[in-house]
Formats: sequence, C-alpha cells, structure tokens
Amino acid sequence: MQYKQKLFELIFDEDENALINFIVSHSVLDQVDILNEYKELVQELMDEFEDDSQNELLQLMSYKIEAYQEAYLNEKLAQLQYEMAVDERDKLVEEMWTKIEGIRLYLKECIQTNAPNANEMKKLAKEMIELEKKDGYYDPKNWDWFNPED
Repeated sequence: MQYKQKLFELIFDEDENALINFIVSHSVLDQVDILNEYKELVQELMDEFEDDSQNELLQLMSYKIEAYQEAYLNEKLAQLQYEMAVDERDKLVEEMWTKIEGIRLYLKECIQTNAPNANEMKKLAKEMIELEKKDGYYDPKNWDWFNPED
C-alpha cells in the first residue's frame, strides 16, 4: 500500500480538505488506487477498534468521501461551465466576424456602385481599416477592392 501512511495521517487531519487536496493532486488513475487504499486502511482500523470506534471511524470515512465527491462534482461542474462559456464566446466571436464581413461587403457595394452614401462609406472603410490595423487583425486581402486614395 503505497499511500497508507499518508492516508492514515489525513484520516485524522483537522483540515477537511486535506484528504481531498491530496487525492486530486494525483492523476485520475492514481486517485482510484488511493481511494481503494483508503477503504482498506479504514477496514484495518475498524478491525482493530471496538464497535463504538468503528461507528465513529465509519462516520469519519463517510464524511471524507462525501467531501471528496462534492469537491469532484464541483470541479466537473466548473469545468463544464467553463467549456460552455468558451463555446458561447467562440460563437459570439464567429458572429462578430460574420457581421464585420457583412459590413465590408456593404461598404464595397456602396462604394463600387457609387451609391448616394458612397462618400460616407469611403470614410467608414478608412476608419475600419485603421481600427483593424490598430487592433492587429488587419488583412489587406479583405480590402483589396478598396483604394483609400480615391
């Protein structure tokens, strides 16, 4: 039993998160081994003590396992919430790029057809180019149709 001594210390540790922190500091596969050793250790301790001590030890073990399960579930929930937030962010970013491309196409159409608002659209195109350059995502291919000198 590789973790026996450490687990013995953690069973009686006042810090209720000590066992949880120890378990989660290991890989998932090691966590299974640790929990199995924990169970065996508690069984050994129960075999050595009287009945009243067994009940107390079982309660302590149950409490520690419940705390671990809660921490694990909270971590999984946080991970899922993070993944959902990243997915939502990616969706919004994609939507933003689609709208920016739509604005470029509208500017192109207005400028190339010499629409009544073509002069305003030229100014807006110049401002968009400057903003893209400032923000570091300017790509000249997106604006190859536009000559800012006109």
